[in-house]
Amino acid sequence: MSAPMFAPLKIGVIGLGRMGQLYAHTLMTQVAGVQLYAVAETAEQLRTSTAREFNVPHATASAHELLSLPELQAVVIATPTQTHAELVVAAARAGKAIFCEKPLALTLDATHRVLDVVAETQIPLQVG
Repeated sequence: MSAPMFAPLKIGVIGLGRMGQLYAHTLMTQVAGVQLYAVAETAEQLRTSTAREFNVPHATASAHELLSLPELQAVVIATPTQTHAELVVAAARAGKAIFCEKPLALTLDATHRVLDVVAETQIPLQVG
């Protein structure tokens, strides 16, 4: 009897700066059972070169367009700090599991608002 085959977890990376590049590379070279399915980056050359390097099916300048992909299951948020709260809320509302670079938000009130949405949607969230 052979082991069951599972489809890879389809992950998107939002933000392809230093940390986003590191996450993309790590996902593709060191993590089994995942597919880098989408990237979002406003810098066109970085977006297209990363998509080409890792054979990423979806590359866009818009984080919200990435989050609207129905096949996408999880997202890494590696954007500038001031965008984290908004993107975590959008990802949670889109039903995507989330890994977000620290910090989650810039203020305690904003952090509470984000965590309220995460609790309401019951979406897995990890901050690191």
